[in-house]
Amino acid sequence: MAAPVTKVSTNPATKVSTRESLSRTTTGLPSFPAQHLGHLEPAEQAALDSFKQLITQKAFYRPADGQSPASHDDATLLRYLRARRFVPQDAYKQFEDTEIWRKENKLEQLYETIDVKDYEECRRLVNSDKSLIDLDVVLTLKVSSMDWTS
Repeated sequence: MAAPVTKVSTNPATKVSTRESLSRTTTGLPSFPAQHLGHLEPAEQAALDSFKQLITQKAFYRPADGQSPASHDDATLLRYLRARRFVPQDAYKQFEDTEIWRKENKLEQLYETIDVKDYEECRRLVNSDKSLIDLDVVLTLKVSSMDWTS
């Protein structure tokens, strides 16, 4: 069951919004689209704004400037916030770790240089039997043949 789109008041006794308590699944997690773009509570939107400000200050995020898009879209940033219960400092640590890992492993270079044919072959192998071993072998072979000196 989808969460209602309209914003409702917070129950002062529990500090949980009525919408949130009504939209919980049997796992206790909010159901889609709660906590997603266009369906944020005011506190969740404030956490997103605070998170953006924090990662901008730490130089891990570049907001859109009219000429170029933001370095990360809001949907991506919300994944980190949902994972850390909308605590910007906790989400920042996970985001920082991810960005450092991406830089250390030259993911941008990999995306720019990987051959589309190789990528499609990897997808075919993984989708054929859902075996991650096939993907690991193919990617290891492809990545090991790349020139990492630049």
